[in-house]
Amino acid sequence: MKSSSYGAHTTDIPNISGAIVIFLHDFYDSAHAYRWMLFHDFWEWVSFTIEALRDRKIPFFLKPHPNQDAASAADCDRLRVLYPGLNFLPARVSNRQLVEGGMSCAVTVYGTVVSEMAYLGVPAISCADNPHIGFAFGRSARTRKEYLALLEGHMQLPRNSEAMRRDACAFYFMQNLNLMDADRMLRDKFVQQVFKMIEAESNAQWNAEEIIGDFRAMAASAGFLKFVADLAVTVRSKSAPLT
Repeated sequence: MKSSSYGAHTTDIPNISGAIVIFLHDFYDSAHAYRWMLFHDFWEWVSFTIEALRDRKIPFFLKPHPNQDAASAADCDRLRVLYPGLNFLPARVSNRQLVEGGMSCAVTVYGTVVSEMAYLGVPAISCADNPHIGFAFGRSARTRKEYLALLEGHMQLPRNSEAMRRDACAFYFMQNLNLMDADRMLRDKFVQQVFKMIEAESNAQWNAEEIIGDFRAMAASAGFLKFVADLAVTVRSKSAPLT
């Protein structure tokens, strides 16, 4: 993210007190990044969720992903046509403002918003494998029946702010800081490379030789060699023996 979703207030919002906020994904961005999810793709997920909440007369708002591409934005327009009267929030509204506005909970497939909201004392519901699935601050539904039950009971989700913040910090440490120096350097190089390519794409100013050189340098790093070695061990351990 080039800018924080938790920065200063930039726009007015409607009354969201007690309402669910659905944090939309970019519809074309790595739907199956993890081991499993309850829905075929992000479109099926959000359609199912909208219909479930409307049927149960549960108030909700949708927040588009602030970094979505044009195709994903067009799909948000399709949602508006298919489901007249949807309440969309501005994509750039501050998530902190939503918390201060009294939102009930966050709903996502597997987004980092789960741990971010936990830090601010707001529960979240997800419906796919995710990096924080082993932590208690979010609820990850493993069946559609369980997902519906969590949506129906969103107001009764645990809200121990102190415990949620502590666990969110523990998750952040394990996910982002508890790394060998070589692993951390590789991660940071890769993130920098992603942002460089996004910038090149937005400005239509590609320097192919520079980008290729960056990737070659990354591939020669100690972190990448360790990553490949660890990956090889994992693949071999899961491979069926040859017959």
